[in-house]
Amino acid sequence: MRGRLRVYLGAAPGVGKTHAMLDEGLRRANRGARVVVGAIDTAGRPLLGEMLRSLEGSPSLDGSTAGDDFDVAGVLLSQPDVVLVDDMAKREPHSGVARYELIDKVLEAGVDVITTVNVCEIESLRDLVVAVVGSGPDHRVPDAVLRAADQVELVDMSPEALRRRLAHGNVFPPERVDAALAQMFRLEKLGALRQIALLWMADRVEDQLHGSAPVEARERVVVALNGRGGSALVRRAARLVGRVGGQFVGLHVVTPSATAGPDLEAQRQLVVELGGTYREVVAEDVAAALARFAGTEHATQIVIGSPVRRRRGGDVVDAVIAAADGIDVHVVRTETASLPRRTTLSRLEPRRSVSRRAYAAAWILCLVGLPLLTLVFGSFRNHVSIATVLLLDLCVVLATATMGGRRPGLVASVAAFALTNWFLTPPLHTLAIRDVDNVVALTVFVVVTVVVSVLVDRAARRSREATRARAEAGALARSSATLVGAHDPLPELL
Repeated sequence: MRGRLRVYLGAAPGVGKTHAMLDEGLRRANRGARVVVGAIDTAGRPLLGEMLRSLEGSPSLDGSTAGDDFDVAGVLLSQPDVVLVDDMAKREPHSGVARYELIDKVLEAGVDVITTVNVCEIESLRDLVVAVVGSGPDHRVPDAVLRAADQVELVDMSPEALRRRLAHGNVFPPERVDAALAQMFRLEKLGALRQIALLWMADRVEDQLHGSAPVEARERVVVALNGRGGSALVRRAARLVGRVGGQFVGLHVVTPSATAGPDLEAQRQLVVELGGTYREVVAEDVAAALARFAGTEHATQIVIGSPVRRRRGGDVVDAVIAAADGIDVHVVRTETASLPRRTTLSRLEPRRSVSRRAYAAAWILCLVGLPLLTLVFGSFRNHVSIATVLLLDLCVVLATATMGGRRPGLVASVAAFALTNWFLTPPLHTLAIRDVDNVVALTVFVVVTVVVSVLVDRAARRSREATRARAEAGALARSSATLVGAHDPLPELL
């Protein structure tokens, strides 16, 4: 049977979390439980030292501070009922292992654990803490660890009282007091951290009240990711889910023509750490794919990023808002857009297998390039043979078919034949052809250009299909890798 985890949460160092932890340990020890102190740092505070002497310490504990790594094996050898571990976000000095991971081993052994954490060390709140304090802690605790705790209790203290404790030397050594008062322990910063802690606790209480609600009745948030913009968007979605007591899914739309940003793997790991699930889909239209996925997942909200400086052209944010029928869309301002900047603005618009820019360039080459080429040859028709003209026209038709596909290629073929016949083949400005060689040349030209246009279009389609298949295979491989070791991976894979 797994042990129970109790966490004392505080807005800042010095509010009394360690004291509350030791007091609870003494209370349980007086009731007959065997309580062992696994890791603690009293920072030279006499009251904590007196409380600590009344409890049994782990083999790595020297009496006042845990200078060595938390000795899980030594603690378990003493067969305790309860283990006290201070500062669950800390990493061990020598091994570098996160302390909450060691706590999990103790819980797996069936031993209860009482621990402490500051609100600034919660993973999803890191951006808020940085905005308030100016810097974030070096070590953080995933939200999933705290959500799995059996009990989280807030240890609260007013900013004024906490500053008095700090000034009296009850928080930090004297040499650190002045710096702390001038930086993190300013009244406005302490007040903001206290508000964050209270709101986080309120969200947890609400989540517990609605914990028995069916999944279909709860909010489901889809956050769109593409590996750019860092982790701010993921944390914003996690906070949104925490407020409404729902679930969230991180979605990356793989497009064959674009590559993911450098932060995608970090975003994926953060989504999992914050208790969400990560998915990938392959599509050319990002907005339509995002809206379709949100509808399939019965999502109630979509979170997407928008850059501070909007760019020209179609914006995926507008397209998502237009396509997401009945789903609320939250646009989070970020320095880097969290989605590609261009997309088809309507999911109802017919799709083409080529890009808009290439398709437009093909029509320009057909409708403008061929007449200009014919005009140039018309000035030198006495010095240029029909064969030379048709070879150059063939190059233009091939380029048109390659860029725009079959339809512009066929139009270019007919246009090249008509222009050459009308302006360059005697008799001029008529459809009649005097020379039999010219008849053969123009007929062969039309047949060759039509066939080549069809073949070039087919080859281009096969190339795009191969690129899409490669993207789909990569997405499937990454999805399969996340399911390795799962007890029943088939439903998630499907």
